[in-house]
Amino acid sequence: VRRQRQMCIRDSIISDFKSFTPEKWQSFNKVQKKYHFPFSYAHLFDLKNSPEKYLIEDLNLLERISGRYGINEIDENGKFVIKKQNSALYPIFKSVIETEIKDEELAKKNRFFFLPGYDKHKIELSKMHKDSFLTQMIEKNNGILDGNFSNLLMTYLTENMDSPSVYKSLRKQVQDLISHAKKYNTLKNLPKEFVGFLEIFSGSIKDDQIFEKLVDYRKWTLKFTGKDFSKLSQPEQIVDIYMSLDIVKGFSEDISKKNRWVNMYRDAQHCGNASQSKYYITKEQNNKNKFNFIMREFNLKCREITLEDLLNRIS
Repeated sequence: VRRQRQMCIRDSIISDFKSFTPEKWQSFNKVQKKYHFPFSYAHLFDLKNSPEKYLIEDLNLLERISGRYGINEIDENGKFVIKKQNSALYPIFKSVIETEIKDEELAKKNRFFFLPGYDKHKIELSKMHKDSFLTQMIEKNNGILDGNFSNLLMTYLTENMDSPSVYKSLRKQVQDLISHAKKYNTLKNLPKEFVGFLEIFSGSIKDDQIFEKLVDYRKWTLKFTGKDFSKLSQPEQIVDIYMSLDIVKGFSEDISKKNRWVNMYRDAQHCGNASQSKYYITKEQNNKNKFNFIMREFNLKCREITLEDLLNRIS
């Protein structure tokens, strides 16, 4: 049977294949005759910190699952280009990690959110929470809120984003910015556009307005980085909105040592990859709200399914 469709496998599912019986592999082999199960860079990056012994085992398993088919690029029509690799995944993994590690750093800087510059404004440090990292940044900037503050803040976040405490503190600060600005009478110093979009994160926007407001917000903020949101491919837009959505009250994930910022970024990539798939194979519930939101607002036809359900349909 000619394989014309693809399935996206979330990284946490890969380990389930390790306990497969011969009968389950036989069922899976039948599914492989109809579908591709391509690996992506997100899968490879998930393995970058694995000890060499387990790395080889996991790459061999991923190679068997994917049949060496991988999502390499997005064409001019915004469609994934899926190609079968001529070599084993280990050298591909090494090459990808070496050449694409910079993308992760750029993602931390550019895909999160943009804090616009201000006219110089003196901050009353006595009114700020002493345990807030924003207080630390303001103190480093001599109590002045200006363009240099944004630079200090983004440098700090780039270096510490994967710290659960830093990210959760940041998220809470953003969600509370409106109330804080009103309390300390600094609302007038924020750009009008910025105030409007902060309302999204504070939870004061109706559910049916969130997507449109988020898209408008990202169109506005990306202009400052020289990017055009409307020209991004759909998978890229999905990753962007997915990450921004976590700041919105009601969509925030449980961030911990086991589920850090980078794990959420990988989930966003898997979600983007699944956007053009027939099925998204997953069992995670931590990102359920965001996944359902993305599926609905981007009008995606991908269906979520567990690995067991997939195999039961074939056997």
